[in-house]
Amino acid sequence: MARSRGTREMGENLSEDAADEIEYLSAPDNCPFCGGELEKKGVQERSIIDTESNKAKKEVVKCEKKRCPKCNKIIQAKPAVLPKSLYGNNLVAQACLLHFVHGVPVGRIEEIWGELVTNGVLFKIFQRVARYWEDAHDKLIEEYRHSSVLQADETGWRTDEQSGYAWIFCTTEISVFQFKTTRSSEVPKNVFGPEKLKGTLVVDRYGGYNEAPLKV
Repeated sequence: MARSRGTREMGENLSEDAADEIEYLSAPDNCPFCGGELEKKGVQERSIIDTESNKAKKEVVKCEKKRCPKCNKIIQAKPAVLPKSLYGNNLVAQACLLHFVHGVPVGRIEEIWGELVTNGVLFKIFQRVARYWEDAHDKLIEEYRHSSVLQADETGWRTDEQSGYAWIFCTTEISVFQFKTTRSSEVPKNVFGPEKLKGTLVVDRYGGYNEAPLKV
């Protein structure tokens, strides 16, 4: 079955002839579980698409495998990639930095790195990273609530031709964004929480902030 460039399977193998670089990773000499001396058990190949000097490169990584004769566990060297991912951590980190920190459009990133990194690939990377950081949102809101000076604001925002609002709740160190279809006071109330805020809240005169739980 044909597969589009944007839906390249994670973990797809490259041939050594197609690789820009071949790397050999050594496994440890002793078992990390029991300390026994490891026996060599060949290598396991991993394919990775990573970046170098703003260019995507193809790597074949030979990960050495060893067996512990004492506890019979197989120990294997591991490359710097997320589990079952074709794309290296350096590429993933740079993609997130370019798009979310520097505001580089996805299409422009695709132009920079070439056909190995399509917009479909980039969106899959962003979705996966978002799942890893899912818990961070609640922790940032909790930190925001305990800050000495808090700021909040909102502005109109359109997504997929649908009208909505982008909200920001920030301090000097953190920023929490929320994208909602409403400008209701329920949005800031959910972020502020039920307890009295300990700090000073800085907002404009929009009435949606009037019910903020502030200490008088």
